Amino acid sequence: MPMIFHNPSLFHAIVQASDFQDASGNSMLTSDGKFDADYLDLMGINVKNDAGDTVLTIDQTGLKFNSAYSPIKYQYSTNNSSWHDVVTSNDKYRRESFDGGTTWGAGYQFVGTDGSDANVPSYIHSTYIGQTEIISPTITGATFNVIGSNDGILFYKNSALLMQMTLNGSDDNNLYIQGARDAVFYLPAGQLYVNVGLGKQKVLTEGDSLNAVFS
Repeated sequence: MPMIFHNPSLFHAIVQASDFQDASGNSMLTSDGKFDADYLDLMGINVKNDAGDTVLTIDQTGLKFNSAYSPIKYQYSTNNSSWHDVVTSNDKYRRESFDGGTTWGAGYQFVGTDGSDANVPSYIHSTYIGQTEIISPTITGATFNVIGSNDGILFYKNSALLMQMTLNGSDDNNLYIQGARDAVFYLPAGQLYVNVGLGKQKVLTEGDSLNAVFS
């Protein structure tokens, strides 16, 4: 005979029967006396202990233990000797239990030791390489390629243009070097020309002094 105990929040029942039948009179049991899975539509299972505390929940998201009853537990330590349950900022070691804390595995270090600062060469601090800019006290190289710019190579000091090197737009054989004082050097056909003002030009030859040219 079924014995049923009920209150608004809990339902308890002890049922002893040789068979369970659906509304059509069909047995709900399999041949070995278990409930046929076709009759079970479970959206979740809560497993409680004698005190009514939920120990385990199984639903569409998975299996979840109440942390107080989980068989997997951790303890922490600063020295791999004295252990406590709540981790602190000074802890470096951890150990694990898979039977609710009855037995514990060996402790292991789970926090690394802080290293020392790297000995970075001083030039690293004074050099910057970005996507569109290189900043360094000294740049040395055998070949400099200027790609995609009609301005050529620009030299600045404190944001002020000091000198510009560019190829003549109509004659790539002419290299123009223009300084902040608008003096222009250019090299057509292997000769060095200098603008000396008022549209005048002077061809420099070996032994010529620039001081004499601009004086």
